[in-house]
Amino acid sequence: MQWHKLPIHEVLKLLETSENGLHQEEAQSRILKYGKNRVRRRKRKGYGQILAEQVRSLMMILLFCSLAISLIVGELLDAALLFVVLAVNIVAGFFLESKAEKAFEELEKITVDKARVTRQGHDVLVDAEEIVPGDVVVIGGGDSLPADLRLFETHALNVDESILTGESVPSVKYSEPIAEEVSVADMENMGFSGTVVTSGRGKGVVVGTGGDTELGRISEMIQEAAEESPLHRRLDYLGRILLFLSLGLASIIFVAGIARGQELTPLLIYVVSLTVSAVPEALPTVTTLALAIGAIEIARRNAIIRKLSIIETLGSVDVICSDKTGTITENEMTVKRVLLSDRDIEVEGLGYDPRGEFMESGKKIDPLASEGLALLLRTGFLCSSATMTFSEEDKRWEIIGDPTEGALLVLAEKAGLPAILEKHERIHEVPFSSGRKMRVTVDRLGRQVYSHVVGAPEVILELSNRIMTDGTVQRLTGADRTNVSERCDELARDGFRLLASGYKPLGEGFAPENAEKDLIFIGVAAMIDPPKEHVKEAVKQCIEAGIRPVMITGDHRLTALAIAKGTGFGGEVLEGIEVERMSDEDLSKVVDRVAVYARTSPEHKVRIVNALRERGHIVAITGDGVNDAPVLKAADVGIAMGIGGSDVTREASDMVLRDDNFATIVAAIRHGRSIYDNLKNFFMYSLLGNFDELYLAIVCFLLGFPFPLTALQILWINLLTDSFSGLALAFEPPRAQTLKEPPRNPHASMLKPVILRSASYGLLALIFELAFFVSGLGQGVEKARTLVFMFCVFFELTAIFSIRSDRFFDFRIENRKLVLAVVASAILQVATMYTPLRNALETTPLTLSEIIHILLACVFCFFVMETMKLVLPKLKRWSPSR
Repeated sequence: MQWHKLPIHEVLKLLETSENGLHQEEAQSRILKYGKNRVRRRKRKGYGQILAEQVRSLMMILLFCSLAISLIVGELLDAALLFVVLAVNIVAGFFLESKAEKAFEELEKITVDKARVTRQGHDVLVDAEEIVPGDVVVIGGGDSLPADLRLFETHALNVDESILTGESVPSVKYSEPIAEEVSVADMENMGFSGTVVTSGRGKGVVVGTGGDTELGRISEMIQEAAEESPLHRRLDYLGRILLFLSLGLASIIFVAGIARGQELTPLLIYVVSLTVSAVPEALPTVTTLALAIGAIEIARRNAIIRKLSIIETLGSVDVICSDKTGTITENEMTVKRVLLSDRDIEVEGLGYDPRGEFMESGKKIDPLASEGLALLLRTGFLCSSATMTFSEEDKRWEIIGDPTEGALLVLAEKAGLPAILEKHERIHEVPFSSGRKMRVTVDRLGRQVYSHVVGAPEVILELSNRIMTDGTVQRLTGADRTNVSERCDELARDGFRLLASGYKPLGEGFAPENAEKDLIFIGVAAMIDPPKEHVKEAVKQCIEAGIRPVMITGDHRLTALAIAKGTGFGGEVLEGIEVERMSDEDLSKVVDRVAVYARTSPEHKVRIVNALRERGHIVAITGDGVNDAPVLKAADVGIAMGIGGSDVTREASDMVLRDDNFATIVAAIRHGRSIYDNLKNFFMYSLLGNFDELYLAIVCFLLGFPFPLTALQILWINLLTDSFSGLALAFEPPRAQTLKEPPRNPHASMLKPVILRSASYGLLALIFELAFFVSGLGQGVEKARTLVFMFCVFFELTAIFSIRSDRFFDFRIENRKLVLAVVASAILQVATMYTPLRNALETTPLTLSEIIHILLACVFCFFVMETMKLVLPKLKRWSPSR
């Protein structure tokens, strides 16, 4: 259908809708007809593919070879146990991969994409996926279009369509039909899914969703590649090194064994088992799984990770640059004071409830009886693009749109003004931008045309040459400017956000640039936005964690300072104009001292972030407006607002806050640190077993001893420790001390201290293993191997409680999965001496005295490992701070 050629009334008729939108019931029924508004997601692995990957891995192929050899030579008991080991490894790998795939699917289902639609004549926010053909969508600056639209109302609407057309200049949009054949780039009355509103506002009816959109037809041809984190790549690389190392050692042992006249079959199975056990094959899978599940846990705490690799970076963040409004404060603006040139008026009521009286000197007044106050209310109302709605579910009034504009709308509603201004014609408008710090509209009221302007007090004062005083217009004097500025400073010191108003009568043939010159200054609306409940505690946690919180806001210096003091931000204050005057070198010298930046623009934010990164800091920064996208890309962790942010910032971000709360950032960093710790601990535990078994095999080989463990005993140890208790390590919950230690140095290698620490623990175990082996040889090889076999397993089960935490003697265990896994592993290990398993594993029952000696040795090793945390500080988790 060529929608761009049709008049809007025909489009609405064909789609069986109207400018008031669909009824909710009709929208629901159309979802069943047209499906969800989404394109096909990245194709995930099927169960067959996952299973095939487990079977054809190098480790599994080696085990299959051992199984085949055992069957050929008639070692049926060995073959049976090898089959069990194979089956458990395949099932465990399949389970891990499947769980990781399901975790990715769950991540994809978590969405913060919302769209503003008109349903039954009222504007509501809905999930973008719930939009259907016939819906009426309301769009404004920074919005990403959720579907293909036929526009029918535009106000200075400009849309960036470079994602489709490659044209970098935004397209100016109109609503009139286009008769001729045109390309997508020239369809000026159409809005396309995925394109971005750069300025202005408008409305359009949905004509295509999901795969039926222009972008959808392209997207469904592309399969997004799976993301692999840097940590994942490093561990995968190390796994390959260990594989080649173990293959080399196994080859040497095999050749030497043949030279010593050992039997070929058991020797071959032994070296294959040693190779399999020496390689932590589960590391890449566990890494993917832990990151994906960790991202889901973070999402459940209202922070959505858009890139798994960013979880690793979260643990290194040492500076959080945050917006004030909506992140540190509630973003529920309420006008409490109105300053006119000669009056100070208080406004009652809280939040967005449109009930509240206007009071002056303690007496109730009629706000519309004062010409100055009525003009201020009118200007605020006409400059607001927000809408009010009452949530039946929450039983409260809510604002759809900008909270500041919403506060002006609520103020006008309290005075009953909207009913008077229902009939006005919008002629021209210039949306608010952080650079201009004002919004302009031109409206026809009756026979007269007026411009109305709201913005920062200093901006409106600069543009004004007259002032409304006692209902009359007078020349704006220097004394008037000083009076207004001093009164504004007083309110700003008390934490109020200030928005000044001005207006100007215009003639019919006005020039747009004249709409904001020579204004009549009316007054100032002072609104309060209180800090969020948990922000003060979150700021305190940041400081304890070695993270410096920094506030960057467009608000007045005094307003920002008042909020900063109330929430615990400590340091110097710098204004945007001062940042502009500084060179990059000068800015770099002061960024470590400044805690609050006021009156800033997005360009200032980029310079601040770059200066912090030049100083070696890892920076996380929040953003909401379309102009914040560059700074989110410039930071190490870009954080977008899920409620108040634009679609553009969400697309540019690494993480999205569902609740726009500073405390959520801190919680996400805590979980990010914990996930990294868990992976490090799992890696250390896996390497401990690998080093332990390799040390023992090499030393016994060099000393000319018999093999200290059989091939099946090696595989059993690997299966019992890595597949049960080891995996439980990867899911340790965040501990209280996680945010009481400094950030991880991103330049410090995790692998080096982990390898050194694992190697040290392996040497400790080797001492006791050799002692048990030599002492047991007098009673036969089977007894000696049983002693070593039992010690190896119980040593690793004991060591896991030391490895799980870097704190000295940390006995606070919250991970019940770990306890259950260790207990189950211990029971299975004891069963190898007293059940038919002893025949396959070639064990013999131990005496009570021997068991006690093994347990005492394990306890001694545990104490030594704990002591090493104190005497080897360089091997602790955190490398020295910068």
